[in-house]
Amino acid sequence: MLVAGVLVGFCAETLFRGILLRGMRADGRTEAIVAIGTSLVFGLFHLTNIITGSPVPAVLNQVLLATMTGAILYVIIPLLGLVVLVTVGIRDRHTPSPA
Repeated sequence: MLVAGVLVGFCAETLFRGILLRGMRADGRTEAIVAIGTSLVFGLFHLTNIITGSPVPAVLNQVLLATMTGAILYVIIPLLGLVVLVTVGIRDRHTPSPA
C-alpha cells in the first residue's frame, strides 16, 4: 500500500511538475502563469471522478481543493522535495474518494 501511495504522488508530480511545468516554462510564460496554469490543470484533472459516479458537488469540491493543493505544492516541493511526494502519496492512498 505504501508503494502504491508513493507511486501516485510520483506519477502526478511527473505529469504536472515534470511535463506540464517544464513545457509551460519552455514556452516563456512567467512563473506566476506557470504556477496558476499547473495548479488549475491539476485541479481540473480531478473532474474525471465524475465518470466513476461520484456526486457532482463532491467532485467540484475536490477540484477546488486539488487546485489549492497544487498551488501550495508548487511552492513547497522545490523546498522539501521527496518528503512532500511521499507524504502526498500516503495521504492520497488513505483519502476516500468522494462518493
